This record gives sequence, structure tokens and C-alpha cells, in this order.
Amino acid sequence: HLLAEARDAIHVREVAIAKARKADRKGKLAPGELGDLVAAAEKACSGKLNALAEQALDLGGVKVKAEKGTDLHALTEVCDEHGMDAIAALLDEGKITPADFADLEAYAAAMKRAGVKVLERETVVVDDELKVAGRLDKIVMAKSSPTAARSTRMVADVKTGRVDYSAGKIAQQLALYAGAKRYDLETHERSEHGASRTTALLIHLPAGKATCSIYVVDLATGRVGNRLSGDVRRWRSTSKKAVDFAVDLAAEKATA
Repeated sequence: HLLAEARDAIHVREVAIAKARKADRKGKLAPGELGDLVAAAEKACSGKLNALAEQALDLGGVKVKAEKGTDLHALTEVCDEHGMDAIAALLDEGKITPADFADLEAYAAAMKRAGVKVLERETVVVDDELKVAGRLDKIVMAKSSPTAARSTRMVADVKTGRVDYSAGKIAQQLALYAGAKRYDLETHERSEHGASRTTALLIHLPAGKATCSIYVVDLATGRVGNRLSGDVRRWRSTSKKAVDFAVDLAAEKATA
């Protein structure tokens, strides 16, 4: 039915444009009116197609996946604070599914094998220089490599979807978190969170897979990406002045 509605919306647009052009050929439109009619037809069609696209995403389970990812994030926090006994209690109460329980078992086992200790959760951070803020998943103590002599304080982020196509973005996000300061929402005070600015951890917990992997993230690469992104944002801002729209060389000159 979505495809049928999309075809109908496109048909209505094409008919409206055809009628406008026919009226223009017959001299029934004022100068500039054809452009307004075509733009109105295209805008109406675009709005309808965008709404249909949202419905298609819903049918494809995009929102369900996002909600499941949010649920898993929250469950890792329960596991961090209260252990797997609390997760088992949620299963017994019917508040989570066996698949959820299996995911959290995998998470707990991976964190134990890697020797990751969670120190803080959902920490609000700000970077006043870059004018960005966020809420990082975790600050942990862990070894940055299997051969490291001792543990390091690092930021860590849980991802529940695919990560193979977004390594750069993940590095950028964690580099921002690592370079920011802890922010108190009540007092508005900033403080250093002390996490490494060299490495961070990516905790990959794909929903429903009963597996969990923990990877080291190179924050130097993330900072390069953030610097380039900042350059692009600044260029986009200044590039708006590249064309002087205040002066129209073809405008009719005012008569005295």
C-alpha cells in the first residue's frame, strides 16, 4: 500500500505540473506564476513521500532496533551496579526476554575476561572550546592491550548495532568525550574526569546475538576527524558570504 500511495503522490504532482504548463502555454499565467505552481506541487509530493518513508522505516523495524539498543544500554548499567543476579531477577519477573539475558551474560563475561572495571556511568561532559556536550556511557579501568603492564582510566561506549562501517565516527565520538570535562547539571561546575586521551574502549554488544567484544579505539585518529569536521563546519559558515546576494548586477537601476 505504501508503494501505491507513493505512485499516487507522484501522479498528482505530475498532473499538477502538466496543468500548470498547459495554462502557461495558453497565456493564462502571470510572469513567475508557473514557477510557484511547480514548486507547490513538488513540495506537496515531497511531504507525502517523506511521510511514507517514515512508515516504511517503521515497518522495517528501525525504531524497534533503536529501542532494543536503548534497553540493552540500560541493562548493562544494571549489570554494572548490581551484577547478573539482578538481571536474572528481571528475567524471572518477565521484564526481559531470554535473549536479553543471554546478551547480558555475554556482556558480563566479556567485561570479566578483559578485566574491565566500571567506575562511572552516564557521565555528562562538555567541551566549552568546541561548544559540544554529551553523556558518555562509561568511564572504566582496563588494560589498553593484552600485554599492558597496568590498567588505564578510559572512556568506553556500548554499541548494539553494526560497527564495521563506523569506526571513524566512533573514534570521533570517543575523542570528544575523552577531551571534554565532567559537568555538574546542578552546580554547572566543570571538572576533569581523568580518562586517557590516547585510547578508549568500544564495547560491541549486538542485540540478540549473545556475543560481546571489546576493542581498543585510537583517539588520535578521532581527533583528526574532529578537526577536519570543524574545518568543514567553519567553511560552510563562511562560504555563505561567497556570493554577494545584496548586489544584483542585472537589477533595474532606480530613476531619480
